[in-house]
Amino acid sequence: MILKLVILIKVFSFPKLVLIYRIQAKYQIVYTISIEIVTYRKIIVKIEFMN
Repeated sequence: MILKLVILIKVFSFPKLVLIYRIQAKYQIVYTISIEIVTYRKIIVKIEFMN
């Protein structure tokens, strides 16, 4: 089971930033949250639930 969420949020001007961190939880569930600031006023938030 793979669930992906993509959220586009307008913000103030930020430099290009990539934050990726993983949490190994019980029942073999891996939560991956990626926050990428790619454009001038956009934040891409990707939440992936992989089982």
